[in-house]
Amino acid sequence: MGPDFLVHVWKSARKCWSGRSKRGGDAEDLLAIADGDEHEVHCNNPPLNAPFRYPDNRTWTTKYTWYSFVPRSLFEQYRRAAYWYFTAMAGLSLTPFSPYRPVSVILPLLFVIALGMARELWEDVRRARGDREINSRPVTCCTRGTAQVKLWRELLVGDVVKVKDKEFFPADLLLLQSSNSDGVCYVETKNLDGETNLKVRQASQSTCHLVSDESFKDFDAVLKCEPPNASLYTFSGRLEFPNGQVSPMGPPQVLLRDSCLQNTDYVYGVVIYAGRDTKVMRNAINPPSKRSRMDQKLDHIMWVMFGILFVMSLATGLAGGLLTRFRLSRLFYFRPFEDNPYYNPRRAAIAGIIAFVNGLVLYGYLIPISLYVTLEIVRVIQALFIGQDLGMYDEETDRPAKVKSSGLNEELGQVDTILSDKTGTLTANQMDFCKCTIDGTSYGTGSTDVERASKRLGIPFLEAHAEDADTSDPVVKGFNFQDDRLMDGKWLKQENADRIKLFFQTLALCHTALPEGDIADPKSIQYRAESPDETALVVAAQQFGYVFYKKTPTTLYVREITGTKGETADNAYELLNVLEFSSARKRMSVIVRLPGGNIVLLSKGADSVMLDRLDRHDEEHISITLDHLRTAGIKIWVLTGDKMETAINIGYACSLLRPGMDKLIVSLGGSSVQVLDEKLSHGGLSPDERARRRKDELQNLVRQQLDDGLRAFESNIELDELPRGNSSSRHEGGSGRFANILQRDSGGVSSFRSFGSQNLQRTMSRDRSSYTKMDDAVNDAYALVIDGDSLAVILTGDLQNLFMELATKCSSVICCRVSPKQKAFVAKLVMKGLGKDRLCLAIGDGANDVGMIQVANVGVGIIGVEGAQAAMAADFTIAKFRFLERLLLVHGHWCYRRISVMIRYFLFKVCLIGWISVYSNIFTVFSGNPLYDDWYASFYSTVFTALPVGAVGTTDQDVSADDCIRYPQLYRAGQRQQYFNTKLVFLSIIHSVYASLVIFFFPVALYLVSAFRSNGQPAALQDFGAALFTGLVLVPNLQLFTYVHYFTWIHHFLIWGSILVWFLFLIVYGSLSPELSTGAFREFVEVLAPSPSYWLLQLLVVVVAIFPDVIVRSFQWLLRPADYQIVLGLAKFKSQTTTTTPAPTPA
Repeated sequence: MGPDFLVHVWKSARKCWSGRSKRGGDAEDLLAIADGDEHEVHCNNPPLNAPFRYPDNRTWTTKYTWYSFVPRSLFEQYRRAAYWYFTAMAGLSLTPFSPYRPVSVILPLLFVIALGMARELWEDVRRARGDREINSRPVTCCTRGTAQVKLWRELLVGDVVKVKDKEFFPADLLLLQSSNSDGVCYVETKNLDGETNLKVRQASQSTCHLVSDESFKDFDAVLKCEPPNASLYTFSGRLEFPNGQVSPMGPPQVLLRDSCLQNTDYVYGVVIYAGRDTKVMRNAINPPSKRSRMDQKLDHIMWVMFGILFVMSLATGLAGGLLTRFRLSRLFYFRPFEDNPYYNPRRAAIAGIIAFVNGLVLYGYLIPISLYVTLEIVRVIQALFIGQDLGMYDEETDRPAKVKSSGLNEELGQVDTILSDKTGTLTANQMDFCKCTIDGTSYGTGSTDVERASKRLGIPFLEAHAEDADTSDPVVKGFNFQDDRLMDGKWLKQENADRIKLFFQTLALCHTALPEGDIADPKSIQYRAESPDETALVVAAQQFGYVFYKKTPTTLYVREITGTKGETADNAYELLNVLEFSSARKRMSVIVRLPGGNIVLLSKGADSVMLDRLDRHDEEHISITLDHLRTAGIKIWVLTGDKMETAINIGYACSLLRPGMDKLIVSLGGSSVQVLDEKLSHGGLSPDERARRRKDELQNLVRQQLDDGLRAFESNIELDELPRGNSSSRHEGGSGRFANILQRDSGGVSSFRSFGSQNLQRTMSRDRSSYTKMDDAVNDAYALVIDGDSLAVILTGDLQNLFMELATKCSSVICCRVSPKQKAFVAKLVMKGLGKDRLCLAIGDGANDVGMIQVANVGVGIIGVEGAQAAMAADFTIAKFRFLERLLLVHGHWCYRRISVMIRYFLFKVCLIGWISVYSNIFTVFSGNPLYDDWYASFYSTVFTALPVGAVGTTDQDVSADDCIRYPQLYRAGQRQQYFNTKLVFLSIIHSVYASLVIFFFPVALYLVSAFRSNGQPAALQDFGAALFTGLVLVPNLQLFTYVHYFTWIHHFLIWGSILVWFLFLIVYGSLSPELSTGAFREFVEVLAPSPSYWLLQLLVVVVAIFPDVIVRSFQWLLRPADYQIVLGLAKFKSQTTTTTPAPTPA
């Protein structure tokens, strides 16, 4: 062990520990190997790797640990501005001159903080359960030739493991040998890159002798490779043996964690990267701390309210000090001449400070701690309602929707942009064989998704019968073909039977699929292929009577139908060569020798390359969901690992791309890049200079294409006039306007009598102009399509602003060949480009979508065929993409409006008692003595007015769920922040000032000028306080009737029940002994209830306080109705028309 070894150990340890500080890798990881660092693994001997201090194989997605939970969760709670005020008030309550007892201030604060921490703990425990399940998976470990079962978390770098068919790889492994003699295995990587096609991996010839557990008893080797990094597609290393042999290792020898072994009995591999060093974890990011935009705005409101409170307290302190100095000597009941530190005219400054502190505590109702308790409870109840919605329940998988971050409920109603995965999200991860053309004749009457989408969009299709075709699900998965001419051997009687036979042979032979099953039962044979479309073609051959049932490295075996009565014959085809599919060739071919000895080349591929080589003579729910989301003003981005052609085809099938829409193509896959590489390779430049020049040139290419796209908007020209245009004919753009849809739905404006034709026409014209203004920056006639190479240039260069400028002008954006980490970077870029006032939602179903889901403002995971990794990391989970429509347009709209109205009402309610506390303090000469019993104020927000506002936050609806779907434009209210903005908050506060003046000064005016008790005595302090507080309970509860639009028995029960509780409290509290009830002893029974003026006062206060708001709302409804009010009026008109229109008389 010389100095060089120690230096190497130090570098490795430093690298390892620096990797622990961040869960995800970055661009520097890919360059680390260039600095001379190497990752050294002693295979089959983990103890020798101990000096490098590599991490174990445990992974986690939790936010907290046992030691970080308390400080971090407290940090999360104190991100709310109001909590700092409450903590300060708790400290002030400990002073001897505080107007309230400390327990009444500290306990509510502790309760709210504990409630928030409990919710954080509950959500993180659920994440920990998922992590524990993954870390506890078993795997066979064969280190030193001894087979034993270990848990994933127990594996170490250097361990040799044996993974069996359909098992997941527990760590990043170096493939040593497989059950196949040639060392080949098949891997499914859909959890990593979303692709369901099987990848071929092959062991090095230098390790193919390791065929059993015992063969590892004496196996020794050292792997030297690149350090852990985030690149899923690259690997470079060498395997050094004790005898001096060195074997190069590359991506074909690497098995990545969370990939699945398929169609291979078993493989042996050695752990090279474990736990946080694995590539999938390097692509992950730390779970972010998300806060809703409503919470952030609420913080701003609290700071403003605190500013108001501070100014009023300061004024109270100044007034209290001045009054103590100059007037208090005349107020004998303050005892100003005694040794009283609080009201001593000779120490007015101290009196002013005490008055200031009393003001901070007394006026504290302006900073409502009960609002945060109500928010927590309401959000949990909303989450329960979302989970119980049968409209988002998937019977096929028995999965309801789930809310994992209830603090983001209202964010669902304000989404501006959706970032979506394609595979398994926009598509069902399934291809069906529906139609084919053989020798110029079209076969198949089943309709495809493209045909159904074309029909819906009004595009004429070639085959008239397609629109009447059966669209039911296929009986055989992958085969949805309906045409008797080719079934059951009937094609043998046709004139071109030889051509049809060649077509079937191509289906059965031109592929790389593997059969599973016994030929004794041909229908039981299943296929595993590199892609769903390849599976569909082999299944089609099977259904047509050409059953591919066996494969060896040199031969393909097919059982072929030979007669119309089911006669068959087994044929063997010699496989001479396979020309695999590539993005450049866009096709795959096989060269086979037919049983007769002829050698043929069979090919299949994209039409863009296949048609040039031929003789010239020879998803509905998703679409509807996307249409509704787009009509709702939501822009759709698709981030997929697929090639550009596939992504564009899927875009048309699901109506993401529409007829007449110009496609702005930004790609580095053309010949210009090849010309650039050839030019640089012959330029005599050094490698570093060549890399720099290539980077600059690529940036120039991408910048030029982005500028071309922007010129298309500025000059409003056809894209085919641009140098790299790829456009189709323009169409009349513009998203469906809300008013126009209402006109079609109501059968004309003039028939909408409930509003009056003139008012409705004026309203619709206003709405049309507002929607047009909002959509000025978005052009529905354009879609942006960009490949991963161009995106990589944009993300690492200075083109981000230019890219976002172009992307935000398009209604749809498709990013192709995007890696998992690029998805997360794109999400960050989109959020940055949109700004704080617009929200981004990410949705996906695979592990490759986790980073994107975690970064976005709102993450939605689909529990689909690609596992539950995305769902585990998401804020909300659904079973199918189509449920996103209901989640956003219905529950998102409702939750946003409910929370908005609830907060505004809560501010109105607490400001009432806050302003009254100010008036009371003024009337008591800033002494800090309230005019009503302390227990009244203690129960005001928690008992007397708590439950009705909770009902608004959980059950109120402006429109029905059906109308939310029928009129997606209603969703734009959240995007425009129509229900919660500075203006509305200001109006709520102004309204509270007016109502508080009525509630306070009407009793003052009544009781100061007239006798109150039956014996002619004036009202006592307790009489005035109880009468005043009755109005303070009645007004906010009855005011709620102007906020609610969807009345149920629950609302009436809670509103009237809360009022009843107040009167019952007066009776019960007043019946206690005078020592407990103090001035409230028998107050209601003996004084208030018998007094007619008390009841008349309450009626007068309620009417005067609420009536102006009712008048304003009525005029607004009639003259400038909101969107939902128009829908309500339309629904009412329809119901009236239905009930008044007589039934038709039978002929």
